[in-house]
Amino acid sequence: IGILAFFGIISEVWDKRRAVLSAFILSILPGSIYLERSFLPDPAMVSLILVSLYFSIIYIKRKKIIFLVLASLFGCLGVLTKLNGAVLGIPFLYIFIVAIKKGFINKFETARLIVILMLILAIVASYYLWVNHLASSYPPYHFAGSGKFLSSLSKLKEWIHKSYFIHELYYL
Repeated sequence: IGILAFFGIISEVWDKRRAVLSAFILSILPGSIYLERSFLPDPAMVSLILVSLYFSIIYIKRKKIIFLVLASLFGCLGVLTKLNGAVLGIPFLYIFIVAIKKGFINKFETARLIVILMLILAIVASYYLWVNHLASSYPPYHFAGSGKFLSSLSKLKEWIHKSYFIHELYYL
């Protein structure tokens, strides 16, 4: 589904020839093949995010509210699948800022987008607060992914001190 959504994004933004080539390259990338055959939330998250971006572009072009609803639904599910999906915000904001500057979206539609974005943020924040509560209330008292991010200043200092572990990577 992610490759089809990627094809749709490229064909809407550029042309079918580039879309076919881009989808082909994505489909044969070793990382993509490895991830798609693993039992990880990453492939589902990437697919949901790509589908959300595709529906966002279709919404801008066709102005039908159903595409905005679908983009919001798939984007929210993508971020709920794995928090790293929040990176969707960067291309999503870029798409809509360009659309606003070029006059494809009016003030009413901009306000609608802000309301929907706030709703998605509220849903995602509520879900992860609830998950954090569950992780701290029930055994094994572990929040999946905790300690894996640069969430504290001491970890950031360690990364900088060790040159982002590039030296260790060289000897793998």
